[in-house]
Amino acid sequence: MFTIKKYVVADSLEEAYKLNQSKKANILGGLLWMKMGHKTIQTAIDLSNLGLDKIEENDEYFEDAGRFVIENEKGSIGSLQRHFKIGFNRAGRIMDQLAGAKVVGPELGTKPRKVEMTMEEFETLLKQQ
Repeated sequence: MFTIKKYVVADSLEEAYKLNQSKKANILGGLLWMKMGHKTIQTAIDLSNLGLDKIEENDEYFEDAGRFVIENEKGSIGSLQRHFKIGFNRAGRIMDQLAGAKVVGPELGTKPRKVEMTMEEFETLLKQQ
């Protein structure tokens, strides 16, 4: 068991970095507490408010695929497979990413997805990322 003297929930990575410069500070996360044994922590830094619980990356074809489906006015996994010469699983992940970004609508069974975004809106989305 360990004891914490000061518990800080960081509001930014910069704040966490500054706090962690002290040798008496520890970032809490994962199973760190299991390795600590009997120890007193002067400052415990909690990163839970920083949205670091998952890492999201778009496929390298995300931008090109978005432009492709918008230009073709429909989106299907098969068309991505053929155009980019990629496998079904990868094309499916790209289509899910495009749906998550609201470029295309939800699945419609075996029919292509409806395009929900104009090229201008898509370019604006890309600039914001």
